[in-house]
Amino acid sequence: MAAITVAVVSTIVEARPVAQVEGAPVQVAPPDLGGLGEILDRLTVVMDELVGFDSTGLSNAALELGIQRYVEQERRSPAGRNALVFEAMMRVLPQARRHRSTGTYLRELLRCSAAEGNAWARQAEELQPRPAISGGDPLPPRLPETARAVTDGAICDRHVGLLMATMRNLPTDVGSEERADWEALLARQARTLDPDGLDLACKHVLAVVDPDGKEGSREHERARKRDFTIGRQGLDGMTPVRGLLTPTAAAMLRSALDPLAAPQSTKDCPDIRLAGQRNHDALQELSRRALASGDLPVRHGHHATMLVIIRLEDLQARTGLASVAHGGHIPVSELLHHAADTGVVPIVLDSDAVVMHYGEEQRFGDEHQRRALIAMDIGCTWPGCSMPGVFCECAHCVAFRISKKTSIDDLALMCCYHHHYADAHDWQITRRKGRVWVIPPTWVDPQQVPRTNEFFKPLRT
Repeated sequence: MAAITVAVVSTIVEARPVAQVEGAPVQVAPPDLGGLGEILDRLTVVMDELVGFDSTGLSNAALELGIQRYVEQERRSPAGRNALVFEAMMRVLPQARRHRSTGTYLRELLRCSAAEGNAWARQAEELQPRPAISGGDPLPPRLPETARAVTDGAICDRHVGLLMATMRNLPTDVGSEERADWEALLARQARTLDPDGLDLACKHVLAVVDPDGKEGSREHERARKRDFTIGRQGLDGMTPVRGLLTPTAAAMLRSALDPLAAPQSTKDCPDIRLAGQRNHDALQELSRRALASGDLPVRHGHHATMLVIIRLEDLQARTGLASVAHGGHIPVSELLHHAADTGVVPIVLDSDAVVMHYGEEQRFGDEHQRRALIAMDIGCTWPGCSMPGVFCECAHCVAFRISKKTSIDDLALMCCYHHHYADAHDWQITRRKGRVWVIPPTWVDPQQVPRTNEFFKPLRT
């Protein structure tokens, strides 16, 4: 099994597409999958037969049974995926491929989202047998009954997510034997309950374990559970947020929002906003005031700003979308209402997306150059990296000690991790026609095929 897993992971990683400069691409023959290839070929044939099967002749009872059996097999697929992902993690492949996490590694490998990749990695860690420290028999999974239910195809991904979350949220003073008993109980119930019913069962277990809420109110438990996440912008332009605030954070936020969220009614114009809408507007105003105050911490030597990149023709027409350095877009018509605010920095690009050059003598890129780089590069220029530009550094394409120049053509945005990795491992960086290309050393790629980061391509204006 180990040899098969090596072949699968190596094939996927080494055969992944790489953006290249103009010219004939280098053809690399995929490795022989051996017996696994035969299994996957048979699976492909079976899936083709399933997709093309004509079910119109089945009776109602047969059709329902067919749906049940098909989904049962479909639910077993995560067990095989977990084995492969866990093996890749044990071989430290995400780090070897220069990724910060397994989630970003799987995103580049499989074109899934980083959140989905992280969820798969967590599931693999919880549901796969673990290697013994002493080299003996493998240790059982952390959640053995849940793993068995997945292998049997008895539960879906949402079941698994609820079980994993419940076990994480058990109070820290619950012993290992009691944890195992609760996990076994809930996994058995998951085989007969739908996810909504299992959700109620999980909440009941947490209430039984901590009926008075004393454990959940302890400071270290609150610190462990605290969370605030700003999601990705949706197709409608809206961005979801979720989280859990500690009592102090919630009190501070409410105190800051309350005066700003008060109804703004006048004699002739009542405030018809809902409470949630007033809280939203108050949070926006609070953020605007924080940016304008100049009191926010300096990052990478530059003051906090909302950097917005807009095309000249869109600005003139007062239509279209402007790109935000953190990712996402803002309608130009809405941006114009805030363009004069302190802390909001619009950058206007011409039709060729060309930004003027700046100083040639300073060692570090100044604030104007940094803004120009964000306008051109959007984020880290290392292939596959998704770090937004506001969190990146200005990296020299040619070391400053050699070039003695710090102009736009000599700089590229890179996150701290990839910036120092490129310097330490002799990767070359070059900018051609506004795009940054990364050239690996010969020990990584004997042909030294230049690569570019396509992650931010949809955000380029």
